[in-house]
Amino acid sequence: NKTADNKTADNKTADNKAADNKAAGGKGIREQKGVETYLLEWMPSSSEEGEYQWDAVDGGTTATVALIIRGSLLTLASVGDSTPVLLGRTPPAATKPAATTQPAATAPATAHPTAAPIVRPTIESATTKPTTEIALTEAAQARPSGAERKENVGKDLPGAPSHRVLIEDHAPSHLAEYVRMRNCHPDCEKVSFVYDCPDFEEFAIFDSDPLTGIPRLSAPNRALADEHGVMVKNSRNDRFTLVLIPAKEVEMTEEEGVYASVEEQAITMTRSLGDFYAHEYGVTHEPELRTLPLSSLPLRYPQLLLASDGVWDIWGFDEVAAKLVPPAGTSASPAGIGSRVAAMAATAEATAAKCARRTTRLACRR
Repeated sequence: NKTADNKTADNKTADNKAADNKAAGGKGIREQKGVETYLLEWMPSSSEEGEYQWDAVDGGTTATVALIIRGSLLTLASVGDSTPVLLGRTPPAATKPAATTQPAATAPATAHPTAAPIVRPTIESATTKPTTEIALTEAAQARPSGAERKENVGKDLPGAPSHRVLIEDHAPSHLAEYVRMRNCHPDCEKVSFVYDCPDFEEFAIFDSDPLTGIPRLSAPNRALADEHGVMVKNSRNDRFTLVLIPAKEVEMTEEEGVYASVEEQAITMTRSLGDFYAHEYGVTHEPELRTLPLSSLPLRYPQLLLASDGVWDIWGFDEVAAKLVPPAGTSASPAGIGSRVAAMAATAEATAAKCARRTTRLACRR
């Protein structure tokens, strides 16, 4: 923003600009010199009261789409933190063959056992991945998520209600997403993945193995974030985390010589429908895809639940499975599922009201 002394007759004053942009909705100027195009808005300054400035429009959303193809394939496309979760009952364990009394044949000394091929559902992304990212992504997907490891304990008894997370949230703590963003553009090195501490201290979520250089979750930094009071956002002990997108000076497309000071933005997802300025630094609208044959789903009597963090930050996956999976021997009709969802919502509403009353009483005492 030029000072009043330096403004020329060709440049409108801040007051006139504010009036013009207010009348026009305050949006519509684009910056097109970067990789992405995004909107700028004439808005109140965050640093000087009563002043206005151009800044990048922020805000985005999350979505997950499920498609059943020819009654045989389930294809999922997910952006953000609308987690698709498969609910059902754990199938009985495979019956082991009876032991034989015949002595086992001795293999030649040079023979090596051949590992059985591993067959798993297809997991792919709409974004082309570098080789290093593919290796790290497959390594991360080969082990259960932290949520699955914690919540499947004791839940996989034959016939018990259980769940499987089909696509993990695209959160700042997602290792494969961290690698993807680091590899997609040189400017992505300026992005910070940090714990959201209430005292505004910033501790990096990831570091690198000193021997291999491979990125990993930083246990020491998580301990430091805990010491600084970072809050847990759900029953799975996930901490609040942020992706910090750096500030930048950009030239306006429609007004030569006029620059906008885009301020630092903080978002909670690595994939988003919106948040266009963050797309300059590796955030993407492109979904992560997964396809599974319906004939080989890992749970019996399967139900697919698509929900955003408004649900998953309140309830645990195992809790939802226990409430929504039909009792053994009963029908999984839409009406039955609907009644269980309604009962679950009513219980949550009553609990929230009780907590609100308790909070009010505590506030009055203070």
